[in-house]
Amino acid sequence: MVHHAAELFPDRADLLLHTPLLSFFGHYGYSIGKFSEFFIDNMLSPCEFSFGSVEVTFGNATPLAVHLFNAHQDKHVHGPWSDINTVRIHGNLPQHAELLLLNSLRRYAERFDLQPRVFEIAPVNWATEEDYADIQNRTDPDPTSIPGDIEPLRCFYFSSINAEPAAACIQFYRVLEYYAFFGLSSSIATLRQRFCCCR
Repeated sequence: MVHHAAELFPDRADLLLHTPLLSFFGHYGYSIGKFSEFFIDNMLSPCEFSFGSVEVTFGNATPLAVHLFNAHQDKHVHGPWSDINTVRIHGNLPQHAELLLLNSLRRYAERFDLQPRVFEIAPVNWATEEDYADIQNRTDPDPTSIPGDIEPLRCFYFSSINAEPAAACIQFYRVLEYYAFFGLSSSIATLRQRFCCCR
């Protein structure tokens, strides 16, 4: 693995170029040879188990994970490295890493009655002074103009506070569905009127 001393953090493209066995799973983890590591939260206790010849351990992030993702880690968002946990899978091929990860999370949940979640150490885009200036220059909507349709507004609210992306997406879809129905009803009524007028 190549890391030029002049660089504060390793460059991912440079690492991939000089380390053929290294691959990344977005910002969720990596594989190198027959070793894979993924970031997780909601972990109750360290543990270990195996799937045949494959060994799985749950615990603190390894020094290699810290080295590879330190450029994107922010203690205010992700927490300190001492609090970041991973699942490590040894003895697997990269193409089987996701399958083994999902089975490892399932087995952990069965043992501790707690489902760990995979999360990412992704770059954080902090607001700039220009962003704050843009916010201050925005004009507030007319306070007397509020949506009067309670059903789509209720769905929009629940989609905004739902932490589960799939459930939030369904709520947003219901908002679209609500207005699409009335839009189509209006179009159908117009078509019926035109048909009646043409007879």
